[in-house]
Amino acid sequence: MKKLVVVEQGKYINHEITLKKHSQLKNAGIDMVRFNWFADDDPLADYSPKDVGGEIVRWSQGRDFLVSKVIDKYDFILYTDEDTYLESYGSALNPWETLSSFLEEWNPIAVNVHTSNIWCKDERILERIKQGIPCIVRKHDACNVVLRNDIAKLLHPIEFHGSDGVTHYQQFLCHKLRKKHYLCPPFLLAINGIEEQHYHTDDRAVSYREGENGIFDKFAKTLKNSEEFLNSFIKDMRVTTEELLSLDPQKNAALVEKEEFHSLFKDRGQVL
Repeated sequence: MKKLVVVEQGKYINHEITLKKHSQLKNAGIDMVRFNWFADDDPLADYSPKDVGGEIVRWSQGRDFLVSKVIDKYDFILYTDEDTYLESYGSALNPWETLSSFLEEWNPIAVNVHTSNIWCKDERILERIKQGIPCIVRKHDACNVVLRNDIAKLLHPIEFHGSDGVTHYQQFLCHKLRKKHYLCPPFLLAINGIEEQHYHTDDRAVSYREGENGIFDKFAKTLKNSEEFLNSFIKDMRVTTEELLSLDPQKNAALVEKEEFHSLFKDRGQVL
């Protein structure tokens, strides 16, 4: 398998962020697969609404669709929104080459490149990654995430669709399974250049996310320890903690097997 693929979704055609990202990836020799969920005439898109029945799908459905096209073809899958791009931070290298080298050396289960201009900004992380120190994290904004192929196969397809509720659920599982291997890489920043909501905005509403029929509760009901997810993880918005920062990040995360993954759920036969 190849090392890394970038899967991206968005609605714009030839936006300057997309063009820059494509150029950087080409120079770094990294494949990219793009899904334009809004327009069928995007020359940079591999897929468009006509490939999903002609409808405008939810954000997480688009992400699910993209992952289905690259699973088992790459060691790592980086999902990104079209409005998010990478920049070097304390390094002059192509940021995508920096990320690829980090994945090769550390072999983590999951990665979030720290996004410094939205809610998840953490000065402690910024200080460390500028010095070349990876950080253990527990959650992040949904705008970018790298999943290793073994965990991506278990986290997808997604059972309950929505917005960031899906990524918080996946982040929780990565944190539970391989705490010291869910990392923020050094010498990199992610920048949210547009910060625009998806077409479907109802899944950002409290009523969609929380309460008895909310997406968080639906996810929680599948877990053996639902309270830990709802109370300790969802309500605590910290990207990292002093406890996690006191731990040494570890290289070469062990593969996550189905049996171990299923052990976190009430129904061992359920694969999310």
